[in-house]
Amino acid sequence: MNTETKSEEWKNWWVVIPFAGFIVYITFVYAKDQVLLGGMNDYASHVKSLLPLFRTEWWKGFMAAPHCLWHLTVLFFYGILKLPLEAAAGFASSVYALFYYLVLVWMIQKVTNYAGAKENPVRANLLATGFYFVQSIYFYWLDAGERYLGSFSMNPIHNPTQMGVRGFAVLCFALVIDLLGTWSKEDYKPLFFRIKGKKSYLLLSALLFLSTVMKPTFTEVFVPAVALYMLCVWIYKLMKKSQPGVYFKKCLLMLLIAVPSLIFVLIQFVLFFALGGSYGAKEGMIITKWLEVWELFTDNVFLSVLLGMAFPIYMLIIDAEYFLRSRMGQIAWLSYGIGFLEAALLGEDGNRLSHANFIWPLMSGMLLVWLVSFLRLLSLERKTLDTRSKRILVTAAWCIFAAHVLCGFLFLDLSLKGL
Repeated sequence: MNTETKSEEWKNWWVVIPFAGFIVYITFVYAKDQVLLGGMNDYASHVKSLLPLFRTEWWKGFMAAPHCLWHLTVLFFYGILKLPLEAAAGFASSVYALFYYLVLVWMIQKVTNYAGAKENPVRANLLATGFYFVQSIYFYWLDAGERYLGSFSMNPIHNPTQMGVRGFAVLCFALVIDLLGTWSKEDYKPLFFRIKGKKSYLLLSALLFLSTVMKPTFTEVFVPAVALYMLCVWIYKLMKKSQPGVYFKKCLLMLLIAVPSLIFVLIQFVLFFALGGSYGAKEGMIITKWLEVWELFTDNVFLSVLLGMAFPIYMLIIDAEYFLRSRMGQIAWLSYGIGFLEAALLGEDGNRLSHANFIWPLMSGMLLVWLVSFLRLLSLERKTLDTRSKRILVTAAWCIFAAHVLCGFLFLDLSLKGL
């Protein structure tokens, strides 16, 4: 590496520091204030109801929250570093926020470099910051449910575990894209990762498992989406007689990678729905009427989806061929479709129906669709926009994205004020 390249890399890192510091500060303040606020908000419930169980009888804590990676991180800051409980929760959330943010910046630089013109470091960090805070577009005069409930979001800032899963989720997605790419073409040029045989498979298995221990919602949509994608490819190869046996072995390899995470998901489901581990609840999982749970929060599901997914839906409309033909687009939208079905058809019996816990996977599907749409727009910017109409379409996409970001900051401001 020459001196000029080293200097440029150091410049990039210096640019990251103030933006990353802002992310950490906002996350810390919000998490700390939520714990101090008390009541039934997610932070207070996780900290004050579950952490004492881990400290006294750890198996009861695991029974109540087997998705315990965030909780264990809080206990590290609280029990080992002796920080106040609210500060421990703030630092735990900040660790995973920083991790996710750095991954976003890395992905932006990788994609834009692949497209032919690496993103300016300042703009890359500005865009990653915006993406971190994105929320659904909100108009008080439109009947789409409450500010958060109804339209939902890939960034549910009130829930520490769903926010914590994002960094692991996008890395899993990136690694799978490159693994499948190397399996499809010998001359495939990796977009994110250099594939190094067993090391890459072990890394994917570890990342997927960590995401599952943080919260199983990403695994619930991503594993079925990849399985369905690979099944379709295998059927195509079978019909074309293009080495279907070789590809089937790769399908089995991908299944083997996911086995630890699938076992852990099964353990969580048994603890929650068979043994009453979820706060001692006796209710089980049920199949509901179509959209029954979602309609508890909005009178207009279609409008709620439109407001929460305006940017990716717009990108799908203006560049449908990419999303229908590209591996990234196909797997992302498959994940969203599976998450949508879970949100539309699954719930918990009894008074926990209104908890809407099967809408969390929808948010993980939203994350992947948002990510692919965002990265695709960065690539489109670097193409020759030789007509006025193309330039207008790309500019409009950035305007819609900016509207989502603005609503994110407005929502954050209200949340910090406790409204």
